[in-house]
Amino acid sequence: MIGPHTNLMPTHTELIIAPEISAAPPAPIINKEAELIKTELLAMASEIKEITTPHIRDAAIQIAGQIKGHISQVEKDRKAIKDPFYRMGLAIDSAAKKHVAELENRLNEVNRLIGAFNAEQEMIVQREQEARDREAQRIQREAAEALRQAAVDAELLRTEQHILAVKQQRAQDRAEASGKGLTAKAKAEQLQAHQDADKRADAIEAKLKAAQEASDRSLRLVQSEKLAAFERFQREKATGGAQHTHIEIEITNIHLLYTHNPNLVRLEPDLTQIKYQINGSKDPNLRIPGITWAKRAVFQAKAL
Repeated sequence: MIGPHTNLMPTHTELIIAPEISAAPPAPIINKEAELIKTELLAMASEIKEITTPHIRDAAIQIAGQIKGHISQVEKDRKAIKDPFYRMGLAIDSAAKKHVAELENRLNEVNRLIGAFNAEQEMIVQREQEARDREAQRIQREAAEALRQAAVDAELLRTEQHILAVKQQRAQDRAEASGKGLTAKAKAEQLQAHQDADKRADAIEAKLKAAQEASDRSLRLVQSEKLAAFERFQREKATGGAQHTHIEIEITNIHLLYTHNPNLVRLEPDLTQIKYQINGSKDPNLRIPGITWAKRAVFQAKAL
């Protein structure tokens, strides 16, 4: 009923040699006799609308048997024609699988070694970058401490200057009250005190400026080293493939897994067990949570 292709000739790929199915892509054909039988069987089956007598029933069984026989013959032809191709496919799969099995094992091992090395290098770079981040944070903390100390020193200087100004004013008032005025020595001491205060203020400002400049230089150096390390890592990054993380999972106790999280387990109904429970029950209205069921009488015609 199904016409096979008989034009077989060897075909060669780069690595596997096998007989070619056909010079053109295979196109199985259902012959005219089979198409005619199908048409006749469909026409006869379409006449059966209702079965009301044993005679009509027997005629229906006859037609069903002929349909079953035709289906069986088509299936027999299909298997007979397909079998050599199927066996050839299995042989090709087996030969290819056997050939690459050891190569795949070696490939997996090499890929594992490459992946482990890349992961280690990434971890090294990450640790180095984290160390540079910690160094940058230390520099920033020291700069903040220097700023705080400078603020304390400046506040202390302002307090000392205020006290000095009060003392000098009192000395000036007393001198004027006595009608003598400040002596040359007292004036020289006041001038020297102002000059000392100015020098201390300049020193505080210079110290703060130097600390800030040193902090900025250190931060720029850390950032430069961090960028250089990242660029070096990018240059040395592996090409010719893709790095990814493979998760290997072994189920040791599926019940514990389900108890932990039901979403991690896929449940599937066992229809055989469900039918067994239904057939074993004497209750025609047996209720099983999660399903509905009904029994239907079906006749299986024998092939003619």
